[in-house]
Amino acid sequence: MRIDRALIQDELLYDVMYFSPVEVGGERYSSQLYFQTDIYARKMPQVMVDMINSQIEELRHVEMGIVPFDDAFRVRHREIVLGHCKMALAYLDAREARISMKLCELCEPATKSNEPSVMQHPDSDLYFLRVCVLSVKACAARRIKFFQKAVDALSEAKTICTHIAEESRAHPLAMALTLLNLSAILGDLDHDKHGLRQGLDALSLLYNSFSILPVPEVVEAYYLALACHNAALLNVKLGRLLDAAELFEEGIELTKKLPSEDDGIRSKLIAVGAVAKRLPEAFLTESIDALNGWGEHGSAWDISFWDFTVPEIQEEIKVLRLTKTLKRLVVGQIDNSKRRTIPVEESQLVRLILAILKCHSLERVIIAGLEFEPRKVWRRVRKPSFLETSWYKTHHLTYQRRAQKEPDVADYRGLLAGMDTLSKKLVLLLVILGNECEGVDLSEIGFDPSCTS
Repeated sequence: MRIDRALIQDELLYDVMYFSPVEVGGERYSSQLYFQTDIYARKMPQVMVDMINSQIEELRHVEMGIVPFDDAFRVRHREIVLGHCKMALAYLDAREARISMKLCELCEPATKSNEPSVMQHPDSDLYFLRVCVLSVKACAARRIKFFQKAVDALSEAKTICTHIAEESRAHPLAMALTLLNLSAILGDLDHDKHGLRQGLDALSLLYNSFSILPVPEVVEAYYLALACHNAALLNVKLGRLLDAAELFEEGIELTKKLPSEDDGIRSKLIAVGAVAKRLPEAFLTESIDALNGWGEHGSAWDISFWDFTVPEIQEEIKVLRLTKTLKRLVVGQIDNSKRRTIPVEESQLVRLILAILKCHSLERVIIAGLEFEPRKVWRRVRKPSFLETSWYKTHHLTYQRRAQKEPDVADYRGLLAGMDTLSKKLVLLLVILGNECEGVDLSEIGFDPSCTS
């Protein structure tokens, strides 16, 4: 995801976010294009390597007292090392992970010193620079499946962050992102319990950090959604489906603040949430669209294709209870001969019908071609006649239709003839639970014992 450079004013925060999935401005993309030119493509940038080696030698001279450890040196050293680290990330973005990892290894001596007065100086950036180098190195190692090397790098970065946090010198976002990366790689190695512990720590630290950091709301939502997806995935691998479903719901709520180009984080969350809730992924996508008014299912949702399992019905009830945009719900004629037979619990169907009747935004319910208005179930919605749709339409006809009141006995004669069993159950429950008349005429409806068994 990319945001405008003007949204991040703090320079240290910008440097931290540069090495994260959020691109701030166009510097990172420009750097990637530059190192994909013919001079650098698929080659070790020897001039840059010589520059970092020269800077390492100068750092050794500082340790021996030959060169003063003053502000001029610290600024120059930070600029060269950080530029080298950004170059390594550019090679990683260009899918040259091996070169990127080698560049990080060459840069590592420039981020540590054996002289305590240099390493622990209050104005020294060596700890921060080392965390940046180790983070890029771990990402490059993970790309080429050197998982243990990635874990070692991030474990050292975590140790550094923990150490300098005691001196209030650690940037909270850098520490949170380090823990999040470590959690993901531990998940790759199937160390799921340890990875989940790191992931939940990262999520907690992110929530705490954003209360004090000047970060745009869209960036907060992206990082938190990423952490929710990581923790939900690890919970699924551990079989903790309820915890995974809770994190999925939290993540989906956060994605509402993201733009349409969200790097696929919503789709990734849905894939994990479908496993956690035991739902088909496509069904969960439709239900989220219907709940929030997104896409083609935002105002009209056709659930005829699905199997009416208990998890599916529970998700439909949840959507009907919370949606403010869904206007039409369609249940078509179901051909039982072409689908696997799954027994449907009548208690769940009763809850579904009650949710339909209580849904304030729902205007139409269509079951096997029969159209109902949830708040006037006693009156079936019929297709408008020729006079009601042509230029012959008169105010009198419209008024006459609208002025109808519920009769003493609702007429449903012949209503269920030719329907499948599930549709009969749904219509029967709808006309009984939603009827406001004193009586119901259910004669000649093609009644059979299967729709009440």
